[in-house]
Amino acid sequence: MSLAALVLAIGSARAEIPPPDYRDALMAAAADEVSRLARQDGLDAATKFAKTWARQIGPDARLVYELGLASRLSGRPDDARRWLDRAVELDPLLVAARYDRGEVLLSEGDLDGAEADFREVARLAPDQWAGHFRLADVAGRKRDAPAFEAHLLDALRHGFSFRSVVGDPRWHGYLADAELGPIVRRLVVVYQDEGVLDALERPPE
Repeated sequence: MSLAALVLAIGSARAEIPPPDYRDALMAAAADEVSRLARQDGLDAATKFAKTWARQIGPDARLVYELGLASRLSGRPDDARRWLDRAVELDPLLVAARYDRGEVLLSEGDLDGAEADFREVARLAPDQWAGHFRLADVAGRKRDAPAFEAHLLDALRHGFSFRSVVGDPRWHGYLADAELGPIVRRLVVVYQDEGVLDALERPPE
């Protein structure tokens, strides 16, 4: 969809059901369009649309975030980092941008940078387990057993399941670790069941 067509479509919808904030609705629709273009036509088409939009309508963190996410999923971490940095600059409270940038930093081995972003995720979305889980992962990589247990407890209390890491070599490594392993075993037994522990103990395929 062209930029003009998108604006007209939002305008028509607004005439029928007035949104609380026209600009916000416009930007949200544009972000959806960037996501659609990235999936269907590729990252270059999505980038072209987003840049044209920013020049004619104005910048928005959600559009930039969608480019960062698409870049990350396309295996272009440098581009992802650049777009996600920009998204956080435009909106430091955009949880999705914080989380995805944390993932990029984690994959680069920047544990301190990843931890800072995941702390913001946990602060801004305390009822979601993802930020707490990633903080536990960072603590595990740093072999900080007290923080590892504390963050895992927070993740479990907000819906995390150890079933999601069955088959993950890193978590098998945590289970085998002299300090971290007893924590994982205890929490699996208390919050899950013996079947999950058995699955975690089996070597990843």
